[in-house]
Amino acid sequence: MSLAAHLAHRCVIQRATETTGPYGNARQVWADYLLDVPCRLIERAERVINSLTAEATVVTTYTLLVDGGVDIRERDRIDSVAFDDSGAETSGPFSVAAVLDRRGRALHHKSVALERVS
Repeated sequence: MSLAAHLAHRCVIQRATETTGPYGNARQVWADYLLDVPCRLIERAERVINSLTAEATVVTTYTLLVDGGVDIRERDRIDSVAFDDSGAETSGPFSVAAVLDRRGRALHHKSVALERVS
């Protein structure tokens, strides 16, 4: 079975560009970079962080599998992931923490570590 058969989801990859705000401050503006990218989103872990003010922050980590030829970098973000089989969509944004190349004899696919803080 090929890798393409396992990539049952579709995602939008965004990349930031530096612009200048109204007061001369540098700021990031996110724009869609790659649309409708075949992928597979896997939820790994969820942890709750309690602060001193008794607010609970939920941090969820995911792994995203994409083809080896997809141009994705650390500090990009995933805007949304659509599930082909059910038509449901998971909204982001997910921040890209790491990109790991998975190789056999050649580059096979990329495993992308994602985080979402809510």
